[in-house]
Amino acid sequence: MSASAKEFTLLGQKTVIRNPADTDRAAQAHALVQERVERIQKESPMTGPHQVAVLALLELAGELIRERDAIGEYRLMLDRKCAVLMDTLATLHSTREDADQGRMEA
Repeated sequence: MSASAKEFTLLGQKTVIRNPADTDRAAQAHALVQERVERIQKESPMTGPHQVAVLALLELAGELIRERDAIGEYRLMLDRKCAVLMDTLATLHSTREDADQGRMEA
């Protein structure tokens, strides 16, 4: 195994990831999946390894989707607030220009 490859064991199966872009994240992902697999195995000891892996995958995918949705909602809220702020700034700028114009005419 090369120095840039990373080996993980999950459900008794060894997997080698060659040249992971971020070895720390790969290790964190492995730990997260391992934790989920162990919890599912503990809750359902008669479940086979393939089904445990699929259940872990579906749980993690569900969490990812919920987080993506939350980020999307947050972005929409920020867009709305930015629009209000831009409108407010435009109004203030316009009001100041009107005031400056009035002083110049006086």
